[in-house]
Amino acid sequence: MNILFYAGAGAAKGLQGVVAKLSLNMEVCRNLVNLLERLRHPFEDPTIAVLVADSRECLDELFVLRHLFRRVRIILVLPDRESDTISKGHALHPRFLTYIDSDPLEVALVLGKMTERAKASPHEGDIVGVGPLVGESEIEQE
Repeated sequence: MNILFYAGAGAAKGLQGVVAKLSLNMEVCRNLVNLLERLRHPFEDPTIAVLVADSRECLDELFVLRHLFRRVRIILVLPDRESDTISKGHALHPRFLTYIDSDPLEVALVLGKMTERAKASPHEGDIVGVGPLVGESEIEQE
C-alpha cells in the first residue's frame, strides 16, 4: 500500500501529524515538483493520496495534474466551501472530500478504513477496461 501526502508550502502539519499516527508507510511530497515526479513513476501496489489544497491556486495546480491521479484513490482537503472550489475538487474524483478547517481526525479515520479495504481487496474500485463485456459480441451476433 502506497500512501502519498501532499500539502504545499508546509500547510496542514497538524493533519500530517494525525495521519502519521496511523503508522502507515507514508511518502510526503513537500512541493508540486516532488508530487509530479512521484506520480510519473508507476505504482506496484494500490495508492492512496492525501492531497491538501490550502488555497485555490494549489487546487488549480492539482487540477492540472488530474490525469496522473487516474489509478490513485484520493482524499482531498479543500481550502473553502465555495461552489466553484467544490466543483473543481470533484473533478479530481476523490473518495473523500473535506475542508482545511475540518477535524483532521476525519481524514485519519477515512484513511485507516481505506487502507483496511485495500489490503482485503487490493483492486477494488480500479478501472480495469472500457471494452465490451465478455460475451457481449456473441449476444449481438445472435
